[in-house]
Amino acid sequence: MKALVTGANGFIGSHLVEYLLSREYEVHCLVRTTSNLRWIRGLDITYHYGDCSEKSTLYDAVRGTDYIYHLAGKIKASDWETYYQANTTGTKNLIDVCAETNSDVKRFVYVSSISAAGPSVKGRLKNESDPCSPVSDYGKTKLLAERAVQEYKNKPAWVIIRPSNILGPREDDMLSVFKLLKKRMKPLIGNGDIQTSICFVQDLVRGIEQAALSKKTVHKTYFITDGSHYSWRHIFDAVLKELGIRRLVIPIPHFLIMSMAFLSEVRARTCGSETLFTRRNILQLRNNYALYDGTRAFRDFGFSPSMSLENGMKNTVQWCREHERL
Repeated sequence: MKALVTGANGFIGSHLVEYLLSREYEVHCLVRTTSNLRWIRGLDITYHYGDCSEKSTLYDAVRGTDYIYHLAGKIKASDWETYYQANTTGTKNLIDVCAETNSDVKRFVYVSSISAAGPSVKGRLKNESDPCSPVSDYGKTKLLAERAVQEYKNKPAWVIIRPSNILGPREDDMLSVFKLLKKRMKPLIGNGDIQTSICFVQDLVRGIEQAALSKKTVHKTYFITDGSHYSWRHIFDAVLKELGIRRLVIPIPHFLIMSMAFLSEVRARTCGSETLFTRRNILQLRNNYALYDGTRAFRDFGFSPSMSLENGMKNTVQWCREHERL
């Protein structure tokens, strides 16, 4: 089977590439000429150089492919247009090219985001039938991308995946928290309530392929979670445990985290880069809930996580140590 992966060099994409290779797929990757290929360099894959925002560069990669896994997009940006071009226009271009040249593709898998669905209500899991209410430009453009996919009522056959907060090796944003925890400083992210659903990346990529193979998933949308729900402080405690730190941990209160986020924003502007560590995002983590119901995925294609919070953090911390990331 021939699979095309966009965003193959990213956190989730690189894990998906490795998983598909282990399943004996012929894997093709759409990457830009400027992409950092550190996680997929040396693998038995075929590169196609292009950009989803430039439709003319997509035809060769899409033609003759059995499965298309679309993960490319923009998570960090300073303006609406950058998000829109990467997330909405890029997705529309790719599925339009698929419809034009490969409408009989076995499955077009769009990996969207819980940000497209928007926050949940305290004490209640949000499911796929609930109205979407994205609060960020990222989430709004991901929802518009979903609607571009949903415009195809017949062919190509598609499925939309909304991963919950994904943890695991190679996730750079959580790595900065790991480094703070190693220094015995615990950021008090969130408000202490059970606020988030998670899934480890190794389980997610397995679920993505399961969704692509199932006949029940055509033209449907799915949340992927590990089935449990956590406070951010509970998650950080699991990291501290794996780091072997149990005492003399200094809590970093909310006002100090906001000051650090301000400095992060200033640094990003000065360097001409983007950051997720912003005051707005910290406030969203404090005030919003990200609790999602993954039972539809279990019911339709048997997704069941294999990794607990404790085992997942053990695996992630071990990887960080082996790669000298801490």
